[in-house]
Amino acid sequence: RQVHTQTFPLAARERWFYDQLTEYLREGYGVAGIGQKKTTSRQRAVGFVMATFQKMMSSSPRAIRQALRRRLLVLLAREQMGLERKVQKTRPAGLAEKILKLQEEMRELAIEIASIPCSPEQTAEADAYIAKVKQRLARKGYIGEETTSWALDAEEEAEDVIYAEAVIPNEPQKVRELIKVAPEGPDRKFDTLIRGIEQVRRLSPEEKMVIFTQYRETLEFLRQELSKLYGEEKVATIKGGPLDDKIAAMEAFWEPNG
Repeated sequence: RQVHTQTFPLAARERWFYDQLTEYLREGYGVAGIGQKKTTSRQRAVGFVMATFQKMMSSSPRAIRQALRRRLLVLLAREQMGLERKVQKTRPAGLAEKILKLQEEMRELAIEIASIPCSPEQTAEADAYIAKVKQRLARKGYIGEETTSWALDAEEEAEDVIYAEAVIPNEPQKVRELIKVAPEGPDRKFDTLIRGIEQVRRLSPEEKMVIFTQYRETLEFLRQELSKLYGEEKVATIKGGPLDDKIAAMEAFWEPNG
């Protein structure tokens, strides 16, 4: 094994987003009681959210952007569920409008998160996605779709952080603002990866490569961007899900022209 470390500078927009996220994290760490001798379980939950977001940010723009969208959706769903309980008890004026407004914002987030295509069924699909999120919030120990379990620790950690009951002051608005400035498309890290791939290809044009990454969203980002450069038929992915999919990906990799 020969190890070569590649370094790269952040682009201007990446640096701007990094600074904005760092400010959000800094405030979160203050709420988390970092540096205090004793912290509460709620403070530790905040610290967990902050540390995981830092790791996602270093993985890919898509990973942190999707994590922030999902985090905001959970925060809004939790708020809406609280308002719905109030409506059932007292029916105060104005709450129904707030609930509808939250639903509209959550639909927009669900469409982005799940890449729901524009169609007559789009709203229904978005509402179904939101319903699953609310079901998970309402039910402790919720189990998702039954597939073969092959999740990385980081992926489980990412899922936990999205649903963490961390109380950060005015968090929904802060997350909204971060989503607005989050960079999209390839970043400098991806450019550096491509340079490394091309260096290998110059020496051995038929060489095959395995790229490891921690987060599912980063895997999807790499699949999309590498497919644009090298063709969809040249990229196979292995992730959690049906065993047959993993076997098919492995066989495609070992094919002489796969």
